[in-house]
Amino acid sequence: MKEKKNTESPNQKSVICGFSDLISVEGLSEKIFDLIENVSFLIFYRSIADHRIAYTNAYFSRIFNLPVEELRNKDYRWTDFIAPSDKERYFRFFEELKTPKYVLEYRLIDGSGQPLWVQEKGTVLSSENPKEAMVLGFINEISERKKIEERLIGSEEQLNLALMASQMGLWDWDIPNKRYTGNGFWTRMLGFKPGTFATDEFFWMSIIHPDDLDRTLRAIEDHLSGKTDQFFMEYRVRTNSGDWKWVWDQGKIISFDESGLPKRMVGTIVDITALKEAQAELLSAKAAAEKASRQKTELLASVNHDLKTPLTVILGAAETLLLESENASKPMLEMIRSNAKRLQKMVGNLLEISQIESGRLILTPSTVRTKRFFDDCESNYTQLAKEKNLSFEQRIAQNVPKTLIFDLDRFLKVLNNLVENAVKYTLEGSVRLEIQYAPEEIGPSQRRNRGGHLQVAVSDTGIGIPSEYLPAIFDRFFRVPSKRSRSIVSGSGLGLAICRELVEQMGGAISVRSVENEGTTFEFSIYVKEGNGAL
Repeated sequence: MKEKKNTESPNQKSVICGFSDLISVEGLSEKIFDLIENVSFLIFYRSIADHRIAYTNAYFSRIFNLPVEELRNKDYRWTDFIAPSDKERYFRFFEELKTPKYVLEYRLIDGSGQPLWVQEKGTVLSSENPKEAMVLGFINEISERKKIEERLIGSEEQLNLALMASQMGLWDWDIPNKRYTGNGFWTRMLGFKPGTFATDEFFWMSIIHPDDLDRTLRAIEDHLSGKTDQFFMEYRVRTNSGDWKWVWDQGKIISFDESGLPKRMVGTIVDITALKEAQAELLSAKAAAEKASRQKTELLASVNHDLKTPLTVILGAAETLLLESENASKPMLEMIRSNAKRLQKMVGNLLEISQIESGRLILTPSTVRTKRFFDDCESNYTQLAKEKNLSFEQRIAQNVPKTLIFDLDRFLKVLNNLVENAVKYTLEGSVRLEIQYAPEEIGPSQRRNRGGHLQVAVSDTGIGIPSEYLPAIFDRFFRVPSKRSRSIVSGSGLGLAICRELVEQMGGAISVRSVENEGTTFEFSIYVKEGNGAL
């Protein structure tokens, strides 16, 4: 490993300068850092130009046996830890990287000098100066998965070589006489000495695994009776040593007697034990990965709930003090309240994401009086736009039913997010909300259960979104880099991802159109049922 240059020993906050700005909120940064420091995977923050490490969490020490304090007191580069055979590919990958989000697999050299396969997922955080751009992401170890893949590939290669060399059992079954002949592969495959392997069908049936016998006989009978065009089955057979081998057996009737009964059937048999073992390993690895994912979701939900209580207390205290304080202290209290609201929203978004991932998100439709609902929306959004000296316009199509049935809370979460974003990223001009209704075509007898799609468009005259970022706009944790929006407090990158998830849960779709420096339009629809109009 290269010799590292000593630099001035900074404290923790200066080491992660820039990274802390992404997650710190007044009074809560210690809890956030404690969570990040102790997760069971590696989180990093580094330069993309020279790969200099600005921050890693404590999991770094477990991999490299290197104290975090040493990392923070010396000038390390991530490429110092990459396996020499993978370095050129690693450098080339980042030189050719065109998108802000990426996934890359390569090998590290751990603290004991052994290669370690990892998967790196990150997001490039743009900067006005490309040489100062940073990467934020995390790294998971995938060594076991790679070993399984290599063994599986090896098994498949062995099978291909065996087939190429005719290493398969060829059999010819004389059905009336209940005997078969073959190419001798069975003898070698099952460990029998030449001349000791019986060629009658009863002996073969006797070595099939009891748990597989019935379904194998049923598959043969289905073909003999004409129910299937071909016989094929995988099952286990007992070897001469008493072990069990998995085989793939297939065959077809090629001749019939004068009465039309099957007379002769030929086929092949192949040893697939190695493939079945590899499949079992892969299924086990998949189950372990799914369990880890569930545990991550449960931990995330637990942490979110634990953070909600102190956030509510802080926000309540700040609002109370604002009512009682003098003018001199109000700016600081406003800052506390603003940041607490930001973190409260972020916590809520994380909780929503965890519910979606775990399948616990349940829609609760209710009957909504559309006129009253959209009148309230117009009042609230007009006031929101007025605070930024913007105008707000709302247009409701005349065919929107008086009452509709849908999940009002989830619909409002999507609508509020889009309107608030439109106001936030519009420096001058206007924001417009348009509502239309597209009823489904049904017969007169179905009119009482009629449904349709409520179509919503939120447009603004804001700074717009560069076209190259539009494909990733609904990805989790993605935020559009923009010089003009540097003065605007950006979110966590979860809002639009949650909007897409909720819209799809409600039977609709969401899309975006935008022209940089001219404005943006988000359009979405949800499936609704028409009410009886009696409310």
